[in-house]
Amino acid sequence: MLKIENYYTNAPSAGIITMLEKPEVVNRLLNTLICNFAGFDFMKLKIDMHPVREELEEFRNLNQVFLDQIQKVHAFYDGNQLALKRILKDINYDTHLNTKVYSPVVGCPVGCTYCFTKRVVNHFEITDDFRRSVFRGFYKIEKDEDGNDVPELFNIESENPIDWFLTYMSDYGCWKPEWQENVLQQIIAANALKRRKGRCVDTFQLVTKRPKGIHLENIPVCTDLRNVVISCTVDRNDCTERILELVEKAGKHRITGCVVYQPVLEHIDPVNLDKLLETFGKDYCWVIIGGEVGDNAAPLKFEWIKDIVDKCVELGIPLKMQPDIRMLVAANGYEFMEHEPKPIKESRDVRRRNQDIKPINVSVSDESKKNAL
Repeated sequence: MLKIENYYTNAPSAGIITMLEKPEVVNRLLNTLICNFAGFDFMKLKIDMHPVREELEEFRNLNQVFLDQIQKVHAFYDGNQLALKRILKDINYDTHLNTKVYSPVVGCPVGCTYCFTKRVVNHFEITDDFRRSVFRGFYKIEKDEDGNDVPELFNIESENPIDWFLTYMSDYGCWKPEWQENVLQQIIAANALKRRKGRCVDTFQLVTKRPKGIHLENIPVCTDLRNVVISCTVDRNDCTERILELVEKAGKHRITGCVVYQPVLEHIDPVNLDKLLETFGKDYCWVIIGGEVGDNAAPLKFEWIKDIVDKCVELGIPLKMQPDIRMLVAANGYEFMEHEPKPIKESRDVRRRNQDIKPINVSVSDESKKNAL
C-alpha cells in the first residue's frame, strides 16, 4: 500500500476546486484513502471547505450562480496537510474509481449502535442531526434533442458501467416514497439512454433495515430494473423476517434482491433464502456476509455464518464474503467467495475488458509509486 506520509505538503495551494457538496467530498476522499492507504484512520482526517469568490482572481468572470457554489477544499491528516491533487492523480488507475458513492439522502433514524456512517457524518459535520433524514433532490429530468429523458443525477456518458452505492449515509426504507420514486426515475432514464447507445447499464445498490418501507407502487412492474440491487440487512436471528418483507415489497418487480448479513452479531438461521431464490431467480439474487468493523468491533464466530454459507452453496445463490472475514473462513476450511449476481458481474466484466484494452501511459515516477503498493 502507498504511505500516506508521502502525500503531506506545506504548499498553500494544496486542495481542489470543487462544485461538489460536502457529502460527496467526504465520500470521494474516504473511498480514495481507505482503498489506497494502509492503516488509514478517518478520525484523523479533517476537511475544511471555503468559497473562492474573494480569493481567486481567475474565477471572477464566471456566472455568479456558479461562482457561489465553487469551494476550495483543504484536507489535513493527523495535523498534516494533504496534497489532494497529487492523491487523486496518482490513484487514477485504480479500478475502485468505477465504484461511486453518492448520497441522495443523508441521515438515518434507525439508530444502530454500531453505525459507522453516523460517526462519519458527525465527525465531518455534514448535517446537524444524523437522526433526521435530509433529501438532496428533487432531481430533474431534461430532454435531449431527440426528446429522450436525460437524468440530472447520473453520468450517462461514461464508457465504463459504474457501480453506484446510494445508501452510504442513509437507509433506503426510511426514504419518503416520493424520494424513492424520484431517484428510481433517474435510474430508469439513465438505463434507457445507455441501452439506446448500446452501452452496459450502470448498477445501483440500495440497502435497508426497514424493507417494509420500500415503495415501488408507482414504478410499472414490467420496468427492467434488474441492475438495481435492493438489499435488506439481517444482523440478528430475529431479523430474518425482513427477507420475506423484501420479497413482499419488491418481489413483483424486475429487480435484483439481496440479503446482507452484516454485521453478523450472533448465529443466524438460513431461513427464507429459498423464498429469495424462488422470487428473484438465481441470476438476480445475492447474499453478502460480513462482520462488524471498527476499533471496538465484536469478533464474528464462524459457527454464526456456517449454516448460511452451506445453504447458499446448496441453493446456488451467488455469495459474497466481505474481506474482513477472509482469514476466519480460510481457517475453517472454507473457500473465500466473491460471487456476484448477473448485473454486477456483467458490468464488472465490461470494466475489466475496457481496462485491458486501454493504452497504458505511465511515467517513470508513476511506475515507481505503483511499485510502492
